[in-house]
Amino acid sequence: MNTNDDSARAEGVGNDEFEDLSGPNGVVIDFRSERDLVQDPEAAHAEALKLEEWYQDTLEEFRYAWSARMEELRDDPRDDFDREITQELMDAGFLEPVWFQQPEKPGTYEVGKISGGITHSEVMDALARYNERFNGQKRETSAGVRLDVGRFHDSARALFYRAKLNYLFGKGGSGKTNLLLHVAAEFVMNREYVVWLIFEEITPAELREMLVRQGVPEALAHRYFLPFRVTERSAPRIRGRAGLVVIDSANPCMEFLGSNPTMDSGAITKLVTTYFDPYRDENPDMTGIVIDHVGNGKDAQHRPSGHHSKMDKFQGAVYGLRPEREGVDGDWGYSTLILAKDNKRKTGVRTGKVAGYVVMDSSGEGGTLDVRVVTEEPTGTSHTPESERAQNKAANGAKAIAERIIQKQGRILDEDWRALIMDELRSHNEGVDKVVLGRRMRKAISDLKGAGAVEQDGDEWIHVPMVSPLD
Repeated sequence: MNTNDDSARAEGVGNDEFEDLSGPNGVVIDFRSERDLVQDPEAAHAEALKLEEWYQDTLEEFRYAWSARMEELRDDPRDDFDREITQELMDAGFLEPVWFQQPEKPGTYEVGKISGGITHSEVMDALARYNERFNGQKRETSAGVRLDVGRFHDSARALFYRAKLNYLFGKGGSGKTNLLLHVAAEFVMNREYVVWLIFEEITPAELREMLVRQGVPEALAHRYFLPFRVTERSAPRIRGRAGLVVIDSANPCMEFLGSNPTMDSGAITKLVTTYFDPYRDENPDMTGIVIDHVGNGKDAQHRPSGHHSKMDKFQGAVYGLRPEREGVDGDWGYSTLILAKDNKRKTGVRTGKVAGYVVMDSSGEGGTLDVRVVTEEPTGTSHTPESERAQNKAANGAKAIAERIIQKQGRILDEDWRALIMDELRSHNEGVDKVVLGRRMRKAISDLKGAGAVEQDGDEWIHVPMVSPLD
């Protein structure tokens, strides 16, 4: 026996049939695979089946939910105007995308988080919650009396009370519909629903077209402006909460409800309970406005037609609209607003006095109708449309005035001509310094002389026709 081999074998030296698995500090390192370490192949197989089943079920659930979500996005898409407020609502914590869990890859429990986007309805729901908080804050700080509907163009004033019932009456053609469409535009542009109940001879399509003509984008007009030709004695149901409800107009509505507007003192109450209260129950912040005509008699032009108790039901503001300059297509007109009632005393105007003016201007390009509520009567002021101001300037400039006078007189003393020019200049330029007007007058005379339109003969001026009469 080779003792050296035996001793070597005993010490493990040169022992090739055994692999040294000892690691640092004598720790045994096992280099077998994880699969080889599994003591129960059946348990491993069951776990693999369970993982595969989870993966397939989760993937199927994801695909089903994702497909349904894509249909929601397709059927209820956001428009450009929704997108403008989406980020604001998200930043305020009122809106968050719908999230989906998608399995990453077979053989693992890993999932990925995928955004399912935002629908229009979700934006509207978030906006309603946002507005409820905002309006709630306003109610707390304003004791429930807010005169902020129908804003003036040139001041911080407004016409109507929010969350109250208001009233507007006037002759046909005075601009009642255009004014209230202007008010409706405020709500529509703020993504609040407007319900317009029609009892007159006008169609929903015509009203919506008129609203778009005032500059409201069609997408918003079709979504938030809801005109109904009423056919039932109940308020039409809408999806959402109405911010503004308009009844157009009072007497036909009362007659539709079976009441006599002239004899029945309870007719206005029936109107309110039938067509205002259902919307107000859904939204206590709802604003209501009734349109009405004036009385037929000569002495009834300053009040609504029908029973005198009509206005008693309305605790908001009541106005009469009086036409001043008829507006026609391609031109402009305006009407005067007279305050008829203001129990809250927030308008700053005494009953029976002028509260403002409604300018309706279609003289611009593109066929639009610019409706503005202003404090200053528009004729000859900054509220006069630009086209009219240009005409006024041309017709009432110093040169035009001087030429009109000399044409009419034919021959006139210098001092008389200058006096007449100055008188007319002052009438068209109130507040302008006399020195400035004198300068304009002298230049006008000089220009006419230079153009050969007038000649001076001693102390007199003579008009020189620019075109010789035909023989």
